[in-house]
Parts: sequence; C-alpha cells; structure tokens
Amino acid sequence: MRAFVITGPGRAEIQEVDPPVPGPGEVVVEVERAGVCGTDAEVFSGAMAYLRTGEARYPVRIGHEWAGRVCEVGDGVDPAWLGRRVTGDTMLGCGRCARCGSGRQHLCDDRYEIGIRHGWPGALAERLPVPVRALLPLPDTVDPGLGALVEPGGNALRAVRAAALAPGERLLVIGPGTIGLLAALMARAQGVEVHLLGVTERSLAFARSLGFTHTWTAPPVPEGEAGLEGVRVLEGPAGLQGAMGLEGPAGLKGAGPEGARGLEGAAGLEGAAGLEGAAGLEGAGGLEGVVGLGGGGGLRGGGIEAAGAEIAGAEVLGKKAGDGAKARHAVKAGDGAKAGGDKAGDGAKAGHAAKADDRGKAGVGLDPSLRFDAVIDASNGAGSPALALDLVEPGRHVVFIGLSAEPSRLDTRRMVLKDVTAVGVLSASGGLAGTTDLYASRQVDPRPLVAATVSLGEVAAVLAGERRLEWGDAPKIHVDPRLP
Repeated sequence: MRAFVITGPGRAEIQEVDPPVPGPGEVVVEVERAGVCGTDAEVFSGAMAYLRTGEARYPVRIGHEWAGRVCEVGDGVDPAWLGRRVTGDTMLGCGRCARCGSGRQHLCDDRYEIGIRHGWPGALAERLPVPVRALLPLPDTVDPGLGALVEPGGNALRAVRAAALAPGERLLVIGPGTIGLLAALMARAQGVEVHLLGVTERSLAFARSLGFTHTWTAPPVPEGEAGLEGVRVLEGPAGLQGAMGLEGPAGLKGAGPEGARGLEGAAGLEGAAGLEGAAGLEGAGGLEGVVGLGGGGGLRGGGIEAAGAEIAGAEVLGKKAGDGAKARHAVKAGDGAKAGGDKAGDGAKAGHAAKADDRGKAGVGLDPSLRFDAVIDASNGAGSPALALDLVEPGRHVVFIGLSAEPSRLDTRRMVLKDVTAVGVLSASGGLAGTTDLYASRQVDPRPLVAATVSLGEVAAVLAGERRLEWGDAPKIHVDPRLP
C-alpha cells in the first residue's frame, strides 16, 4: 500500500509498504481522511523533541487525526466492527498499569501515540492498524471530514470543560488556530461570550468570518511589568493550523509539537519569572525576554501545533516598564502592519463590558477594562500563560492546552493571591465522544476550518509551509490517501 514516510529532516516520500495485519485485539482501518497538524510539521522539520529523546526515530509515518472504515479484524475482535465508520484515540496505553486502569491511558509511560511515539504507524497511508479499545464509532451524520476533526476537537472540548463557564460568562481564547477556534466554537455553543486574542489580522479576520466579533490583536501590558521585551513570535508553517493555534492533541505536550504529549506535570513552568509589580510583589523579575503570544507555528507543547498563516518575523516589542512606568507595545505582523496599545491602568479595573464600537475591529488592542471569567491559552508563546493569569478574574480558571518551545515564566505567587485554578490539558482522550455528539447534532460545525483536502503527494509541500492562495485562511489541511 502507499504511505507517506518522513525519512529525515525536510525529507519525505511516498513509499510502497506492506499493508498492516491486525494483531489480537486490533483492527485495520481503511483511511478516508487524515488531518495534518503542527506535530507532523515538527517531525518533518526535525524540531520535535521526541526525536531528541529517542521516543521517535526516522523513518516516521505521521498522521494521528483520522477517520475511516474498518476493513479487517484480528483475533478476539467482534466481527460486527467490519464495515463500521470510525475514528479513534491517539494515545494507546499499555492497558496494564495503574494509570491505564484509572482511565489515564494518555499518561501511560509506555504508551504509543499513533503516528508520533515509539513507531506506531500513522494515518497518512491507505490503511492504519488500531487497537479496538481505541476506536470510536462515527454516526452517519459525521462524514470523513468531520471524523478527522474529532481528535483536535476532543482537545478543545476538554479545555472548554476545564474552563468551568456558565452561559453568559466571558471567555478569552489566546491563539485563534485550529484548537483555539474549536474551543471558541464549543464555548459559543454553550452560550458563552467568546473573545479571541491573536497576532495577525489575517487569522482574526478568519475568526470573524465564523461569527466571532470580539477579536483583539494586542494584549495590555500591566503597569510595573517588564513588558515582553525582545520577544519573537512565530506562527508556524503557512498552510497548517492557523495562527497561534494548537492543533491536534494538546500539542506537543511533552516534547514535541502537536500531539507529542509527553511532559507530564509542570511542563516547563520554570521559575516564578515573575510579574514585576504584580499584586504588589515588587521585583519579581518581570517578563523581560519572555516570548509573547505564540503563533500558529503551533508548537504544541514544543512543537508547531497548527501553524496557520505564517507570520514570518512577527515580534512583540516592548520597553521595560521599570518602577511602575507605563509600558507600550506593538505586535509586528509579517507585512509590517502594527497594532499597538497603551496600558490604561493597572489591569485590575472592573468594567465587565468592552466598548461596543471597539469590538471586532481590525487591529484593535485588547481593552484593559475587560474581565474574563476564564482564559484558555491555545498558543505556543512562553509569555502567554502569565498573560492568561493576568487577565482572568480572581477565583476563576485558566486552561493551558499549548506549550512553548522554551520554559514559560509564571509567577505562582500571583496565582495564589488571585486564588486561580490552573488546568493543563493533554490529548483528546476523554473528549472524543462528546465532540462526536456536538458534530453529529450540528451544535458545532467545524467544517469551515478545513482549507483543502490534498493527496499524499502534496503533503511534503504542506509540511514545508507551502499554501495555495485559493485555499484562503482556514487553518486545517486534510489528506485523502485514496487520491491519486
């Protein structure tokens, strides 16, 4: 059968490989659709951390977002699975350890990750082997395109659940890439007022095309902080997931782009880095040098999760505020367009409503008077977690579903003094069935996020960042392995 194989950094080819044979407890799926995400891009570029830790080695057969039809079953598998349309979990635990036994197979030390970890072949091939325990049946109302969006949707749904919001409350999503937009769609379906913070006007314009009118380009810099000095933001290869977006299973969590989930625990919350002046904690070091809003370059945890429109050279520039001096910053997009904003207070203003005439406008900086009942960080910026903590209301939730390539600086003193609950989300495990239900009922329709469906022969160009103009600005690229 034909399969897309990455043979080394920047090198890939279509190979004729032996078709999979189902082992005991396994099935073989004829792949009808697969998604390309930031994890895949990092494997292709060689930047994925698993390649350094030995958890992945070339050649790699990528692809962990998929949908298809069961065409073979192994010993011990009910023949009724034959012909059924399915998708499935990326995370394949050992099934024997305490974590697997308690439903945390996605955190199993010995897990495989389809198309990512320990050599389990991925879905960018005509056929895919999958343990039957990882399968999720798809209803007739969920077509192959929707089916291949269940896995990234599962990540987003888990993030929205963790945000713990009621209808009418306000959510800020940092990073309007595939995962961020899916989270926004799911939260909106629950009656939540959704705001999106991004780097490029292009990515935010796409968000507005989905009906999100509250879009912002530049975060306020709290007084007394060092700003985001010298920060550089990359939004990943054009043609992958959208700007600032995480795509796929909670991103590299653990060492790699999208899906590479491996770092359990604090995953890089190194040090107190500190918001200078935050909550009166003077001299905490500020956020000097911290990477700002990560772009779609999508490092999912270290990887390029989703990269949608690439913002080559996008930067967040700022001057150190020093002893309470006001900071000013601007976001420089690839085309030189700038969005700037002055700090209009100490970030603790009440005003729950934004100015109506400011909402949805191009290049509008985030209103510092806005209060957010939860913040989901779906970006790859090392400075985004601290920003999320600054912007969330005391006593509420911040959710981290993206990881940066470098340590994130977060002042835990600020978290304690604000009584904030911080939640990390790794993988779609636990969110797949709920996502399928949302798609099947049309409460959430993510199909506009798919820019194009290409053949295996076009995947290398997509991973390299090439994108056709006619695809527009939708963040996701799908692959149909059956196309010539």
